[in-house]
Amino acid sequence: MKYSFVAIIYLIFFHLNGNSQTYWIPKKAFYEFLYTSSGTFPHVHFNFEEPFLPISKKNNVRIFGGIAKNKNGLFFTVYGTGQVYKATAIRGKEMAITRIDSTIFWGNTFASYDFSYNDTLYSFGGYGFWKNNGQLRYFIEGGEWQIAKLNQEHVLNSLYCHIDTKTGKLYYVQVPFESETDEKEVNIFSVFQLDLTNKQNKFLGEINLPFDIKNCKWHLNSNSLNGIITYSDDGHWYLLQPNENKVYKLTQKRVIDFLNGSARYRFDALFDIGDRIYRYSNEEDSVRSIAISLNDFEIQQSSMYRPHKNTQYVLFYIFSGISILLMVLAFYVLKKRNKKSNYPKIEENHIAEIENSLDTIEFTELEKFIIDNMLTKSKANITMNVDDLNRILGVGKKTVEIQKKTRREILNRINNKYKKLYSQDTDLIESIRSDHDKRYFNYLINPENIKIVERDSK
Repeated sequence: MKYSFVAIIYLIFFHLNGNSQTYWIPKKAFYEFLYTSSGTFPHVHFNFEEPFLPISKKNNVRIFGGIAKNKNGLFFTVYGTGQVYKATAIRGKEMAITRIDSTIFWGNTFASYDFSYNDTLYSFGGYGFWKNNGQLRYFIEGGEWQIAKLNQEHVLNSLYCHIDTKTGKLYYVQVPFESETDEKEVNIFSVFQLDLTNKQNKFLGEINLPFDIKNCKWHLNSNSLNGIITYSDDGHWYLLQPNENKVYKLTQKRVIDFLNGSARYRFDALFDIGDRIYRYSNEEDSVRSIAISLNDFEIQQSSMYRPHKNTQYVLFYIFSGISILLMVLAFYVLKKRNKKSNYPKIEENHIAEIENSLDTIEFTELEKFIIDNMLTKSKANITMNVDDLNRILGVGKKTVEIQKKTRREILNRINNKYKKLYSQDTDLIESIRSDHDKRYFNYLINPENIKIVERDSK
């Protein structure tokens, strides 16, 4: 009874602290808009902390790290914890968020890039336990995060990320870093592409921007413009398109004014749905938007990165060319050898031909060829061995059982037809054991049968 009571208490406690926790948080205009909007977005970049009790812990304030919306709902992730919350209801001035994961261990996903693709939540990269990582994790509701196996891991240590929802490719920038756990050191700004379909990571090249990427603020993952909108320290807004390797500068004044805001209006979140950009002010608790298109930008001469010349492809083409030459040479040699051979080209349907040859009393073309070859050899006192007959029958690469069965059937048919056609009671083709190996047979036509065949064929 004592243990049963303890078990019940444990189950109740686990249930309250597991993936069924629901909290009512202040219904800000930002969250209400995202919850009620009919649009979807893979990622929202925001710049304000929201320590929602009882999610927050003393001396360890937890904040939302990623916000995404897909056809399954509006989701919030919490930096460094693996925790996932789903918006489930709105009541008065509050919104309900319910924890839907069962993550226990955490601590290596701080500053990860959390996003949605194909209605699945992903978390890429992050920092923890003294190192940055380039892991790709995906979430199954009700469970823990699962890790996806990549061809190679490259560290994500910046906020420059863009998910192309049409092609399923994630583009990201890696800034110079020095590993805290080994002697690895990277001194360049790199652009990578991660294909979410086949889980292949690829280095695209080294950053080649007309501004210093280290000092940029605001990074908007724009679906409609298929790139990253960022604010540079030179006072301009730029659009970076990693898939096209192009850079655009925003020139439309109304959009510039909207993004710059004013002294009275400081925005804390930036995202786009369709062809509109939305900004949210935490101070005013308001959401505003403006239409935007590629026509509002001016293309720049510089590219986003200098493409990486992969020597592996050069070697691939060289080896491919050599392989093709060798194949052509081998084909030529085999063709030349076949021309010198006394054997015709054997087709796969010879076995079927053998099986059906009793349908007629006449010798088939294959049977005539075997008889002619054997007559030539026998008159020269040469026997035909097993390998010779197998090659003629086209079963040289078949199993021993198939070879035996095919030889036996063709010889039986030839001998039976010979007896009927020539009114004889002896076999045309005889089998004698090899002098070199008594396990094998050689084949010949005796002199008497040679005379009969040659006499009647005249």
